[in-house]
Amino acid sequence: MSIDDRIDNGSFETGSLIQWIGINGKITSEFSHSGFFSVRLLGGNANSFIFQFVPVKAGEQFEFLVSLSKKGTAPSPLVSISVVYYDEVFNYLGNGLILNLPMDRLPDVENDDWVEIYGNTTTVPPGASQALVIVNKIPMEGSADVLVDDLALLSAEVNGISGPTGATGATGATGATGVTGPAAEISEILIIPTSQRYFYIVSSDIQTPQDIPAELLSDDNGDTITGFPILGQNSYTHLYINGILQPGSLYSVSSGALNINDEGETIYSGTPITLEYVSYVAQIII
Repeated sequence: MSIDDRIDNGSFETGSLIQWIGINGKITSEFSHSGFFSVRLLGGNANSFIFQFVPVKAGEQFEFLVSLSKKGTAPSPLVSISVVYYDEVFNYLGNGLILNLPMDRLPDVENDDWVEIYGNTTTVPPGASQALVIVNKIPMEGSADVLVDDLALLSAEVNGISGPTGATGATGATGATGVTGPAAEISEILIIPTSQRYFYIVSSDIQTPQDIPAELLSDDNGDTITGFPILGQNSYTHLYINGILQPGSLYSVSSGALNINDEGETIYSGTPITLEYVSYVAQIII
């Protein structure tokens, strides 16, 4: 059995981002999970990510690995990791893997502590020849920088015992050779965020835990809604109460209600509540 890692420079021991494209990410020798280098993704409201295209073949399946940490005591932001399949001219063929690490889940690298993330991809679909591997630090005000190291996309090839050679079939007619088309070139990859916000002004004091029906909220246009959208794999929510961002553990959202789970608290009449949906889509321009 042979192990084939499709990611090039996954541990950044070249001391550079060679083979990677990064936005708001830079090589650092200050911290590393192994070796001497890692990538530091800028925290706060910056959209920070690194990505690389790797070769794949239909029928393959991979194990993905990455080590993550944060710098400092500020909360870590949401980190989204994706493996996305494309054909040779960058037509989207499907998602192989999407992992979303919720906010405030990363340890502090100052304590020499890292989280190791593992995941298995779906099978590469017919027609796919490449996969986009992307680690995206989602913008969050006041969040810490994120450290990334030791990325791998491993394919295991098992060589079994060869069976007997079958009879040779008849040779078919040779077809005409087609004209070789030009290789596609990527001119730009855009990570496009979209945001939907829903608003509610508390009309009378609320004792938590409490479910707030969706029909009580209005959208950016001031129109009353009948339900919340389904949260996609590349999406997340923020809840603000009186303008203060709330931890994700204190609430949940269903199609029909905003569920505030905190015990024994009072939300007073006149308090503004804002629920924000944020989604990200990668657009490849060739």
